[in-house]
Amino acid sequence: MDGPLLQQLIQGPAAYYLCGSAGFMDSLLMALQQAGVTPAAIRFERFSQGPRGAQTTAAEPVSSAEVQFCRSGRRVTWDGRHPEQSLLELAEANGLKPPFACRAGVCGTCTTRVLGGSVAYLAEPTAEVPPGSTLICIARPAGESLELDQ
Repeated sequence: MDGPLLQQLIQGPAAYYLCGSAGFMDSLLMALQQAGVTPAAIRFERFSQGPRGAQTTAAEPVSSAEVQFCRSGRRVTWDGRHPEQSLLELAEANGLKPPFACRAGVCGTCTTRVLGGSVAYLAEPTAEVPPGSTLICIARPAGESLELDQ
């Protein structure tokens, strides 16, 4: 579920009951508001959960990192001057089109294997992260080099 799909499903006045993680909820609430749904018609609950199986570090952002998207053969530089830039955004800025849906670490659609290096998360993922993988929608490099199966 994402904002555009939710907006397609709206067929008139209704009450909306939503439950999910903070990032997921923010995107759905924004979509409802953009569709003209009044705040009085929306009821919601946010929840969070720590990472399960995620390989993360809590380190400060690196000053820059060389990121290799191995399947596509792209090698690009992640600039630490923009520490909130996710690996998904980096990929998109360099012409790649990785799969994604929520951009909030909720759905797991962007799960990508880490072939070398490590990542740090911009927010705690709520989707299950298999060992040796990352959610590129909320991850950034945690070292000077990173290799992704993308």
